[in-house]
Amino acid sequence: MKSLFLVLISVVIAQGCVPTSDKQSNIDLYFDMATFIQGQVKKLEALNPVVKKKGQVGEQQSNLVEQKIEDWSKELKPFEETNINKPILQGAYEVKKEHKGGVDITTYESKENSANVQKLVIHEQNEEVQFIEIQTQTTNQLYQDIKTLTMYIEKGMVKKYGIDGLKQLATGSPHQYHIIGEISL
Repeated sequence: MKSLFLVLISVVIAQGCVPTSDKQSNIDLYFDMATFIQGQVKKLEALNPVVKKKGQVGEQQSNLVEQKIEDWSKELKPFEETNINKPILQGAYEVKKEHKGGVDITTYESKENSANVQKLVIHEQNEEVQFIEIQTQTTNQLYQDIKTLTMYIEKGMVKKYGIDGLKQLATGSPHQYHIIGEISL
């Protein structure tokens, strides 16, 4: 009897150690921003394009800078971090689809005011992503940061990307910032 019990326990433990497939852990319910950005990173690394970047904090503007990006993964990380296609977020977003002027627009809007990603809007034409807009917010005891991230895609590749934001420290006045990058191929 003891040996039967030990065999049953061993089977249960062994079943718990079997890895689940990627299909089971990936919900594919929402737009998969992480996979999309990883695909863009691969394309950009292969082409190694020049980027024209400009920024602004408050009233102070930076000069236009042309540069080659050494680490595209790091450059586009703010976009990748907005991925809502996670099992823990299943059911957390209301999905609205509409068709306007040949463009399919899918909007994912958070059901919770406390969510980091409040809204994600994807414009597609002929099943190719053309435009992405993401509205995020981070609020804690130290600061509040509200951002809008945008990305324009042409022929399957990012052409222009930007971040507009407002950051307010708990003990200071708010600061607006704007960063834009335009890729020259």
